[in-house]
Amino acid sequence: MLLSIGMMVRNEEKYLERCLRSLQPILESLDSELIIVDTGSTDGTIEIARRFTDRVYCYEWTHDFGAMRNIVLSYAKGDWFFFLDADEIIDDYEDIIAFFTTDRHQRANAACFLLKNVMSQDDEHNYMYCYLTRFFRIVESFRFEGAIHEQPVYRGPVAHIKASAVHYGYINDDPELMEYKYRRNVAILKRS
Repeated sequence: MLLSIGMMVRNEEKYLERCLRSLQPILESLDSELIIVDTGSTDGTIEIARRFTDRVYCYEWTHDFGAMRNIVLSYAKGDWFFFLDADEIIDDYEDIIAFFTTDRHQRANAACFLLKNVMSQDDEHNYMYCYLTRFFRIVESFRFEGAIHEQPVYRGPVAHIKASAVHYGYINDDPELMEYKYRRNVAILKRS
């Protein structure tokens, strides 16, 4: 298998279906799989996930994002691993497919793409842009570290994929979302 797409989720029904639909062209074009690890959803997240893959697993939340991502990674059968969050919707996927259907992936050990972070509820086209390394060749040393804002441990070279996703996770003018993430992150940091 060429590509494993892995996600960890919890109470993600707001964006999850859009996220998973955006992955369909990739899953249909490449020898790939979709792995979803749920960490305690109480909404319709698991039901939505099961409509898109039979590779849905449930684990108790450990208050450690890196450890949970490593659990997702442990199920991967692919040569490469692509991770994303349930509030990230691929809006330009063609070069992801091209990267893996040409020899470009053979000349790299990782690859980045563009993440467009939505900044306002009132203007979904008000983005803050960043390039993130989200595609990794699976080797023995590849893993995630860090309880919060976990980082992948990988080796280069890093390729650039001309593809993008829209991220709804840090909308600055959504006080409920910002308060939730603040409280969650502070609790994790106090445990570390």
